[in-house]
Parts: sequence; C-alpha cells; structure tokens
Amino acid sequence: DTNRFIDVIGYGRQSPEHSRIFANVYNDPKSERMYYHTDHMQIAKIHNFYEHRSFFWKILSRSRIALAYDALKVDPNKRFPFSFVGQRWFESITAGCVIVGQKPTCPEMEELFFWEDATIEIPENSQDIIPFTEALLADKKRLEAAHRRNVEKARAHHDWRHRLAQIHQCLKLPLPEILRKELV
Repeated sequence: DTNRFIDVIGYGRQSPEHSRIFANVYNDPKSERMYYHTDHMQIAKIHNFYEHRSFFWKILSRSRIALAYDALKVDPNKRFPFSFVGQRWFESITAGCVIVGQKPTCPEMEELFFWEDATIEIPENSQDIIPFTEALLADKKRLEAAHRRNVEKARAHHDWRHRLAQIHQCLKLPLPEILRKELV
C-alpha cells in the first residue's frame, strides 16, 4: 500500500534526542510532515492488547519510515547487555516501511537483513537528521524500491514457516511434508 500519510514512526526503544528532533520539527503546526511516536505511553497501561496491536499495525502500515536502533545504544536502563535484532525490524519490513536508525551490531543482523537499504543508517550529527530525512523522503524512487523490497524479503525469508524449519533443523527433526512443500 503506497497510501502512507505518516512520514516517520518511532515506537519502542528510541533515541530520545532523535525523537525530540522529529517531534519538534515534523509535528509543528507549520510542517506538512507527521511524526508518530509512542514515548508518551507504557505498554503496561494498555487495557486491550489485541486492539492496541491492531491499531499499531494499521499505523505502521501507513508509515513511510520506521525508526529502529540497536538496543545497546538507546536502552537507558541497560536491560539488554548485548545487541540483538528486535521485533521492530521484522514488523517494519512486513509493513513495508523503510527502516532508518542504527542497526544492531550482532552477527545475525547481516544474516537476516542482507539486502540493500534493509536499514539506512541515520546521521551521527543531530543537526543532519532532518536534512537527511527530507532528502530520503524526496527520493520517491529509492523509497518505493525499499518499500517493495522489504515486503518481498519479509515474505521470502521471515515468514514463520522459515522459523519452524530452522527449529526442526536445530532439533534434528524431519520437516513435516506440508511444511517442506510450503518452503519450495
């Protein structure tokens, strides 16, 4: 779906500095841009998780750029003492978002997200973030190619059938016939 009215979405573990920059610039009444972010809420306060996830999916599928960061760089409580590929990468590509941020440094990242523009690195200098993002949003050809590629790669490599096959392989179990046929 190319009808994406949210320019940038930031949910979960985000860079507080980057979130503040996007909120101040893109959510200004004079701006034509929109930044949707969830740093104002806590997951524990959600009353109906199913309804919230449905709403979240709708918002994510209407977003152009999803911000995502290595937990080592943005987790202030240091709950995670290691780098890992979090669910937001999988959710974002499945929704067709272009991921901008700081990719995890774990080896699995290159194995799981191996294609062009799987994650576009955000500039180190905070003053460069908005000009960089504006240039990216203006590059419709690159954005459309990344949107399509992300959805295609999500379907081809990150469907649950692939994970089930890996689990069977790790446990040295034969693949059920129906799963083997689905993976061809």
